[in-house]
Amino acid sequence: MAHGISGMMRERNPIRLKDAHSPDLNRSFGWGWSFFHVLVGFLFFSLSATAGSAGQCSDLYSPKARFVETPHGKVQITSESAIALLRDQQTIKEALSLRGPEKIKALLAYSKQKTQSNLNVGLTFVNYAMAMFLAHDIAVKLAKNPESLAPAAALIPVTWVAADAVSSAYHYFLDNWASPRNKIWGSAATAFRRHHEVPNNLSQTGFVQNISAFGKLMAPLYVATAVASPGMSAEVQTQALVALLLFSHGTEIHRQAHLPQPNRFVRWFQDKRILLNSEAHNQHHRKPIDSDYGIINGSSNRLMNGFYERLDKILYRFMGRMPNHWIQHPRSIPDSVVNELLTEIHRMPQELIVTASLAKNSDERIDQVLKVWIDKFGHSSGEAKDAQN
Repeated sequence: MAHGISGMMRERNPIRLKDAHSPDLNRSFGWGWSFFHVLVGFLFFSLSATAGSAGQCSDLYSPKARFVETPHGKVQITSESAIALLRDQQTIKEALSLRGPEKIKALLAYSKQKTQSNLNVGLTFVNYAMAMFLAHDIAVKLAKNPESLAPAAALIPVTWVAADAVSSAYHYFLDNWASPRNKIWGSAATAFRRHHEVPNNLSQTGFVQNISAFGKLMAPLYVATAVASPGMSAEVQTQALVALLLFSHGTEIHRQAHLPQPNRFVRWFQDKRILLNSEAHNQHHRKPIDSDYGIINGSSNRLMNGFYERLDKILYRFMGRMPNHWIQHPRSIPDSVVNELLTEIHRMPQELIVTASLAKNSDERIDQVLKVWIDKFGHSSGEAKDAQN
């Protein structure tokens, strides 16, 4: 993409490349071009603001959903996050009880992505403006030092794999540890987890809405790169821009991997494994959904999968919290952790009571833990420690 932008710069103002010996003139042009696009971005934000506030997901929950039916009787839960999980499970159960179009409609309503705020959309356009400025600045530097082109290009595959590893780590964090109530990444964490329940829900999300999800999160990174760009070499700045563009479009790369008929242009890159394809990403959606988190092209998955397995246990020991995939799929909880729960039953999170009570998650080990918990605390969880909070 950087090459395409640089090409556009050459067509619009070819004299800049010839006058690369005039850095002040070139930098003035670059900042002017960037400022123009920033104005366009904020104009879009201002106009979109007149349409009113962004819509939110409809409330599909029952405010009285505070009891769980277990094989050992009804249990009351008090944790806010456990109650939210119970409501989710009730909503899914009700949707699955329907048939045909009504079933599909109910599942999509449950998993529908939140409409992005005007701020997120506006900042996404501003991010594009800064990307164009950075691309132009790279073109100027390469024109001045053509020998930098080869190493800059040679480093891109390394940056690609590194970007996939970073996307994997962030995906792992959202899936397993991020709080849905956090103002920065809470909505993303909720969307990712509901997406696991309804993997084909992304077909109803448009391109702009999809990439705008991380507009606010990416803006500081674009600003920092633009501010630091005068001291960057062409090689380093190229890698920074490639990484920023990959991160900005990670949600769309992910969406295209779920579409039955992805964009033809994207499909070519998927076939070459340059971008994530459905074959690679389907590995992530296999229960217990605890591996293959990379969303750029999945090239880092082999390296990261074993790391996450060990990290789950380390963080559980350190924080006393279970990763979300243990909660969602109790059969994946290691035997060593189950044995610890039997002797330290107060550490059992209320969320696990919710999911362990589902027929699809039936597990003799967890059922034994649940029985011990009820024997100790009775059918009310008011006295139990909520280990997830």
